[in-house]
Amino acid sequence: MRYFITTPKGLEAVLVEEGMRLGATPVRKAPGRVHFDADRNFLYLSNSFLRTANRVFIELISGHHEGLEDIGSAAVSIDYTPYIGPGMSFAVRAERVGSHDFTSIDVGRVVGAAVIESLLESKGFRPRVDLRSPDVEIYVYVIEDEFVIGVNTSGESLHKRRYRVISHPAALKTTLAAAMYYLAGEPERLIDPMCGGGTIPAEAVQIGLGIPISRYRRGYMYRKFPLYSPDEEAGALSSYKPRKRYVVPWCTDISHKSVYIAIRNLLSAGIEQRVTLGIWDAEDPLLYELSEADAVITNPPYGIRSHNPRKIPAFYRGFVRAARDGGISTIVCITPRVRDMIGAVRDSEGVVEGIIHVMHGGLRAGILKIRF
Repeated sequence: MRYFITTPKGLEAVLVEEGMRLGATPVRKAPGRVHFDADRNFLYLSNSFLRTANRVFIELISGHHEGLEDIGSAAVSIDYTPYIGPGMSFAVRAERVGSHDFTSIDVGRVVGAAVIESLLESKGFRPRVDLRSPDVEIYVYVIEDEFVIGVNTSGESLHKRRYRVISHPAALKTTLAAAMYYLAGEPERLIDPMCGGGTIPAEAVQIGLGIPISRYRRGYMYRKFPLYSPDEEAGALSSYKPRKRYVVPWCTDISHKSVYIAIRNLLSAGIEQRVTLGIWDAEDPLLYELSEADAVITNPPYGIRSHNPRKIPAFYRGFVRAARDGGISTIVCITPRVRDMIGAVRDSEGVVEGIIHVMHGGLRAGILKIRF
């Protein structure tokens, strides 16, 4: 089967590595999307264990087009019966990038009509259209002269883990937190000295223990498909043995409120006993010495939602210097203030090994990997 999986732009290479761990073969990458070849078990494994994915789609058809008519012709040729049965409702979601003489609304209208036509001709029933809460979502991506049509197997985005019961004002997306842990080399001992709501330690522990994201979710859209087999799903999940390690994270913050939020979220995730929590200044080298961490993974403040922006460069210098003096050899951090962080690293005679550009809280940011 062919799948395509969406991810925050910039994390495509990380998603490729995750997909390969689950037995999938990467076919191609596109901005915010990776296409894989895999068997049916991957449908269940990907939705439970891909931590940098937003949604998993079964690819129905893809190709090039010269206009809206070509997309409609391709859509009407698809067999929708494995996904839409009698009495079920569907919706078409369309996204378009580039210059075209049609809109996303036009794409949705044409493909929606094609779905109805296909099922009427092949099975003799007309599926209901429900744009608000459909049983099945057909997605159409049109990028310049290319298009891909797929069926959403995940439902709501996989980044919504549901263990976060209190949202931090500067919350980090779970997908970004997981990616940062992977980029740090999946250390067994780590510290987040500006932990906010505790997302980075939470993702690290769950990755280490092989906890599926399905533990915290309400359900998946694929379970409504006619092709769905509960026994097949149970077999796929029981046969998969994720590699496990005992991850020991420290989660500290100078804000009492942030540490309280982190405690509540870690309690909700059921992993609070595996995390060392505390109130501490990120500019204190003793913090890093006591943690004995292999890496710092953190989302430092950047002076937009909180903190004085003029003080950020000096704070970054103090933080980086303290981590270095405390024996830390690796820092992975995310910030829109990339130049300020690079300057702080240079002042401490460190090296920025790489930068991945992502969107974070509506801002262009960089994930930096720093070595000493």
